[in-house]
Amino acid sequence: MIQGRFNYDEVGDLVCLFPESDILYVLLLYPTSDKEKIFTRTVCLTGSQPTLPAIINVNNDEVEDLAILHCNGLLAVFIETNAGVFDRHYLTFESDIVHTKANRTCYQLMNVADLNRNQKDDLIIIDNEKDSIRILLASPCDA
Repeated sequence: MIQGRFNYDEVGDLVCLFPESDILYVLLLYPTSDKEKIFTRTVCLTGSQPTLPAIINVNNDEVEDLAILHCNGLLAVFIETNAGVFDRHYLTFESDIVHTKANRTCYQLMNVADLNRNQKDDLIIIDNEKDSIRILLASPCDA
């Protein structure tokens, strides 16, 4: 479970990842008054065996997006839409690192930082089993 800001209010939201069922729950907290708040729940299917979620800002807007790493090397990026829910047509990237079900250690750490100081989030993936560090640098995208 991680906390982030996935909609356009100032209240923190929650993300719960369930690896055995390949499900991602997003709980958005909306303040209705000074004392009352309500949660809305969004359920998204992930790829097989999701292991690590990380908060990332892919499209440099005011809300955070979510990157999820899977045991099979798939990196899925769920982009938050203006409506406060993740786009189910997420971006996916495949790597050559594959972990089997028999060895469920998968990846040990995924973090986000601006490594090349270009004001864009970069991903750092540490894999203890393969003794490797993978760095995915964000690049400008003109659409």
